[in-house]
Amino acid sequence: ESELLQLTNRLNWSLDEPTYFEIIRRKTASLCGTCCRLAAWIWDGDERIAEVLEDYGVSVGVAFQIIDDVLDLDGAEDTVGKTLGRDLEKGKPTLPIIRYLTTADEATKAKTLDLLGDADRPESYELIRQRVIESGAVEYARRWAARLVEKAKTGLDALEPSEARALLLQMADGVLSRRC
Repeated sequence: ESELLQLTNRLNWSLDEPTYFEIIRRKTASLCGTCCRLAAWIWDGDERIAEVLEDYGVSVGVAFQIIDDVLDLDGAEDTVGKTLGRDLEKGKPTLPIIRYLTTADEATKAKTLDLLGDADRPESYELIRQRVIESGAVEYARRWAARLVEKAKTGLDALEPSEARALLLQMADGVLSRRC
């Protein structure tokens, strides 16, 4: 369902943030949340802990996808380890692009929409990338991810201190510091 929702919104440059979040919650975050829930069930079957870990996984999963979208615009290809600009080339609206288009004045938005039609051309991609970064939209997306990581970490307060909890806290922080 999430893949279909994403595909039906391909090239939809008027996609709103709630729909973007719904796509990544269903696609990336639900998988992370389910994995965390299953780990709790396998460990001791405590439903309260399973819910805490599922919430953690969903928050970290959404943050992970946001950072992945940020790196597609603001990463270094040799560090990220993949070709940058693939989201734009595929016509995939991401949080930085959505934010940029939502806050841009009409003339800038119109010019950017023209450029998005040629996003597979390196010069178009580079111009879009620069505009989005300079507008603060990439920082906006990073702040969203940071809030989600903080939510995930705060949720772990319900668990007793342990090596596993410490590792989960470290993993959450790793989402924000990742470069690839």
